[in-house]
Amino acid sequence: PYSLLNDRLVPLYFLHRYQLEAIVKLLGGQEYSYGVKGGPVASVNAVSTAEQEKALQLLINALSPEALQLPKTLFSLLPPHAFGFPASRESFSKHTGPSFDALGIAETLSKTILKMILHPQRAARLVQQKALGQSTLGLESTLKELENQVFKTTYASPYAASLSQGVRTCYIAQLTQLAKTKNTAPQVRAIAYESLYGLHQWLKKQKQSPFQHYHLQQLEAYLNHP
Repeated sequence: PYSLLNDRLVPLYFLHRYQLEAIVKLLGGQEYSYGVKGGPVASVNAVSTAEQEKALQLLINALSPEALQLPKTLFSLLPPHAFGFPASRESFSKHTGPSFDALGIAETLSKTILKMILHPQRAARLVQQKALGQSTLGLESTLKELENQVFKTTYASPYAASLSQGVRTCYIAQLTQLAKTKNTAPQVRAIAYESLYGLHQWLKKQKQSPFQHYHLQQLEAYLNHP
């Protein structure tokens, strides 16, 4: 039955996930070798700022609606799962019951990407590299670049705008989680808090921003009880 296309689409939609996992390792990454007695001296160096910035831009591009959306012609070919062919753990999770969830799959992928970028250890390395003069990128610049793409880019298409709103919700949730995690470095928690506070102040000044009140409520839930 055509409904099997729902499951066939899963590995295709997430096909580039492993490339993204490789790319994100450059962000706050290190180049190193293990030294042994009588051999070359061990060396540990931060990945160059240029390479880290390039990696960040590729990850940001993966969060854009253009990268997350599917051809609309595909939706008419994705009926609910046929009787005898139920959904499995390999199927997309849905908010829409039996119907294909075009927005939900983008939410799953964007959440995965943001979780990789905002990993506490990666964030701590970004802070440390900038503090030691090993890279000029740092966590503050990383968050600012993400914020500009996620919140300060608008889309005319209703489909693209809805995808963007989903990414915004995931971004706030993941950055809040970074700030709340107990084993996160104190410098990281402080920078994450300042970024959330700055985003809250910016959103308050916007006029007729989609989901503005919802995102403000998301931010205030943490800022009032950090």
